[in-house]
Amino acid sequence: MSISHNTANSRSQVARSLSLRCQTGAREQLHQALEIHGLDRRRSRAQVLGNLGEIHLQQGDLDGALTVWNEFLDCADGVRSVRIRDAALDMRVRLARHQSASGVKALDQRAVALLARQ
Repeated sequence: MSISHNTANSRSQVARSLSLRCQTGAREQLHQALEIHGLDRRRSRAQVLGNLGEIHLQQGDLDGALTVWNEFLDCADGVRSVRIRDAALDMRVRLARHQSASGVKALDQRAVALLARQ
């Protein structure tokens, strides 16, 4: 495992713990983790994107959550992972109360398709 991978994972873990206390700090840590992960570690990048979408939604930024979660689904496509599956399930649960919002139904359908391939 590379140092940058360890650093990115550490940032992602810090962000998860910060999300309970300080969502803005968590959001910054997740963006930094994305910069470290780059495009070569799709599973890790997808996990970070799943977490970031959750924080956007917790902050009341549905559009931001939809944007990030669409990127999450793009990145997660073809990756088999329990964490990816759990993130997609969590995303669906969180979006269930927003079904009337533009883009939610299409995102949910993409998540269903991803889960069917897991």
